Amino acid sequence: HVLADKPLCTSLGELDEIEATAAEMGRTVNLLLEKRGYPETLAALAVVGAGELGDIVGITSSGPHKLNRAQRPDWFFDPAQYGGILADLAVHDLDAALLFAPADAGTVRGAVSAPLDGAETFARYGAATFTTPTTVVSAEVSWLTPAASDVHGDYRLRLIGTRGTAEIFWARGRVEVTTDDQPTRSLELPAGRRPAEEALDAFAAGRTPEVGTGDSLAATRLALLAQHSADQGGVALPWSRSAD
Repeated sequence: HVLADKPLCTSLGELDEIEATAAEMGRTVNLLLEKRGYPETLAALAVVGAGELGDIVGITSSGPHKLNRAQRPDWFFDPAQYGGILADLAVHDLDAALLFAPADAGTVRGAVSAPLDGAETFARYGAATFTTPTTVVSAEVSWLTPAASDVHGDYRLRLIGTRGTAEIFWARGRVEVTTDDQPTRSLELPAGRRPAEEALDAFAAGRTPEVGTGDSLAATRLALLAQHSADQGGVALPWSRSAD
């Protein structure tokens, strides 16, 4: 089995090879989609699962990061090795969108801006839009968190439902919910899980992890397609859970 941090790979061709090999060998490919196990995510999932927000029709997220340029190796600024900002950073929030509003197919677009001085092919800002038959998703990411910020990234996600909204403030340890029936309230947060905890427990017990090959490949393919779209000037590209 494979337990990998993101990015799982940096091209769609590589992803197809990984998918084929996993199927041939009968092994699980598990990506560390760590936001799934955060206390804030688990609390918001319980509200969505209980139907308090109604149908989820819109999801917006923000994933800023500090660049810390002096600490980065040279390969980090090489597009062939790095893969692009959307392929790298957007995968977590795009996966979260699929977690809160499951989908089997949709259309994705990507755009990037703010090239780095001295590394013009390295974009510091990017955005992906993903539409399904029921939900519109917008995920923006960047390497533009100010150096003096008290957090590496003020990660946020907003769920817009037909009966209410939920705002997840991952960096601040807070989830706020407002519905047609109740005013804004902060949710009590459950215990979270460490990034590899559930996967390692599953492998030890001989079962498939919650984030198995299908989810790992689906989120990676969505992020890679967003990057591929951006590289082509923002063309709309079809996405599905399978490459077929």
